[in-house]
Amino acid sequence: MVVNKKVPQISSLDALEKVRLPVLELYGENDLKTVVDTAGQRAVAAKAGGNRDYAQMTIPGADHFFDGFEGPLVRAVADWLSQRTE
Repeated sequence: MVVNKKVPQISSLDALEKVRLPVLELYGENDLKTVVDTAGQRAVAAKAGGNRDYAQMTIPGADHFFDGFEGPLVRAVADWLSQRTE
């Protein structure tokens, strides 16, 4: 017998207010509309929660899955990481 249990919904805004670790949020220029439209709200939530090392970066031309944009995606992450390890 399969029991259908409700999975609690997690608000990305509430979660970002609690994260204190460095965060690089990447999304594509052609990402899902809700991802692009709420980017500013996510940045405000991270800053409101006190995260001093939160950054957003848009990968030009990329979609939600970064298909065909693996190179720019890896470079963005590598550059961000190198800034934190020098």
